[in-house]
Amino acid sequence: MTGGYNNFTPPPIPQKRKDVGWVWALAGCGGLIVIFLVGITIAFTSNKKSGAGKLINNIMEASSEGEQLIPIRDSLKRYRDEHKGAYPAQLKELAPTYLAQEDVDYLAQHKALYTPPAKDAPNDFAIITLATKSSEFFGQKQFYYTKILKNDEVVMEQVTRTNLETQKSRSSTTPNQDDDSN
Repeated sequence: MTGGYNNFTPPPIPQKRKDVGWVWALAGCGGLIVIFLVGITIAFTSNKKSGAGKLINNIMEASSEGEQLIPIRDSLKRYRDEHKGAYPAQLKELAPTYLAQEDVDYLAQHKALYTPPAKDAPNDFAIITLATKSSEFFGQKQFYYTKILKNDEVVMEQVTRTNLETQKSRSSTTPNQDDDSN
């Protein structure tokens, strides 16, 4: 007898590790997730003139405009405090006492819509509105507006525009799947 085995007893069969399959499955899924994220990143950043790239560019532009509106909002607050809650008839009345001339020029250059609110206007009434360029993504136009509200919030809003006539013509060309007349 050598090695603890007799001639009639075979050596034990080595057992496979049971957790190896899970390791490979997790590694494969992780690899797929990385490939997916890289693809999405490339799709959203590769073309800034159309599609997702333009959409991301417009979001960043609207966010930047929001930062530009903060000192303008602050100047409107100071004006209101000194004029018993009244708003100026035009934004150029803020310069140079409450707002630098370049900020007034910025609003004029970006064609800001200024609407002084009535006293009973709701708090979410838009006093100043700046619009970004539109972008089209999956057949829908996306618009971003940066606004100063009556309650002194600076907000960014997204508007999605869908052409109903185009959408209707697309849906009328696809067969109705509920139709049982076949």
